[in-house]
Amino acid sequence: MRTEHAKPTRAARECSLLFARNKAPLGRVAPTDHRNRKECVLNWEQIQGKWNKLKGNARVEWAKLSDQDLERVAGEREKLVGLIQEKYGRTKKEAEEEIDDWCRRVS
Repeated sequence: MRTEHAKPTRAARECSLLFARNKAPLGRVAPTDHRNRKECVLNWEQIQGKWNKLKGNARVEWAKLSDQDLERVAGEREKLVGLIQEKYGRTKKEAEEEIDDWCRRVS
């Protein structure tokens, strides 16, 4: 038996358009752009290599982090994520997004 598919409603079409633009409607999670995340991960090796030069830039970006905090990070991304979570009360995802944004700007 052949079933016919119902035409999507206007609300369903609008919802799919919002998801396509990465702007989820209230109560829904928008898809993330993993391409930018991968680019930043690749660039993190460069940041790690230049950490001593970029510490000052990180200090400006996250003023609550002390010089000692940044010394302890030593270019390790996960340590930086943890410190941003601790000092700014961010979730891990928020901290990672901030770092990704900073990574794109400095590299």
